[in-house]
Amino acid sequence: MRFTFGGRDASLRLALVGASLTFAVNPPARAQEQPAGAPAVAEATGTPTVAAAASLRYALEEIAKRFEKETGKSVKITFGATGSLVHQIEAGAPFQALFAADDASVKKLAKAGKIEGEPIVFARGELSVAAPKGSPVAIDADLKGLKAALAAGKVKHVAIANPETAPYGRAAQESLTKAGLWEQVQPLLVIGENIGQTATFVSTGAAEVGFIAKSLAISKEIAPKIDSAVSDRPAPARPARATISPLCT
Repeated sequence: MRFTFGGRDASLRLALVGASLTFAVNPPARAQEQPAGAPAVAEATGTPTVAAAASLRYALEEIAKRFEKETGKSVKITFGATGSLVHQIEAGAPFQALFAADDASVKKLAKAGKIEGEPIVFARGELSVAAPKGSPVAIDADLKGLKAALAAGKVKHVAIANPETAPYGRAAQESLTKAGLWEQVQPLLVIGENIGQTATFVSTGAAEVGFIAKSLAISKEIAPKIDSAVSDRPAPARPARATISPLCT
């Protein structure tokens, strides 16, 4: 099954096409959506249960709707920080597939014998710096606007995802470190438990500026509420990856 979506970023279209390939799983159970870090609860059902990085929410929700419309079969998706989802899988959460935002997390599961076969890298994510409409922070890729706003005392809150569990949070820390701003912004940090919550902080104005996935920044749900630019990522760091992994059952 393959869909095309006009007028969207190429990386998002790639994510959509790649995601559609993962619905060919053999689901024995359904997981109820849980808070980040809590094991999912299974119940006997034939509904495929998928764990996915929050950066893929809008892409996967659209695919799930079209999949159900075309096949009559539903898919249950639990979104969260990749690290938190990995912890749930290690604790026995009954997911049939994982869409991770980096390679390291999936390799950790593979080493522990938690996945079947080799994971597939189907998209490369990009980190965006973003601000709500009307923010005092001018948005640009090299963070000059953020530097100026910080110097002028106009920034009270900087939103990032938790670097300990979210690959985009680690990427945000790397970007701020490269720009020489990490020490300065630490007292101002508002930490989202995943990149989706971080995007909410920015789009609602709870933070004057934040670092979110480009897939969220260009979504029809968030794009009208923010200004954004792809952040100048540190050269040694790899882009965040969305990785498909069928899980052992």
